[in-house]
Amino acid sequence: MNAPAFDLNPLLEAVSGDRETMSQVISIFISSTRADVDALRDAIAKNDSKAVKSTAHHLKGSLLEMNAKALVTLALKLEQLGAAQQLAEAYPLWQELDVKLRSLVAVLNETEYRRTA
Repeated sequence: MNAPAFDLNPLLEAVSGDRETMSQVISIFISSTRADVDALRDAIAKNDSKAVKSTAHHLKGSLLEMNAKALVTLALKLEQLGAAQQLAEAYPLWQELDVKLRSLVAVLNETEYRRTA
């Protein structure tokens, strides 16, 4: 599977081109998004709409930083399902998000910012 599209240039500009800071931001992104995706899975399994909404919202913000628009869209859909307390369709969306995020993380781990970390 191909990695979802993303653009690190806005983030690189935000850190004024500092490669060490960029590496740290990517490391934090990888660990925090994994935790959020796992928490989303657990919230869906518990049918906890409030937790799905809040966790998806947090994840969406992290994904926006990477400009990963397809993943942002998935997180937004999960957030909306949580807000509507309609989790019947949430697990397949979570699965898609999980697969695409793993692919993105694999690509991020191969960027120059991670190789020099």
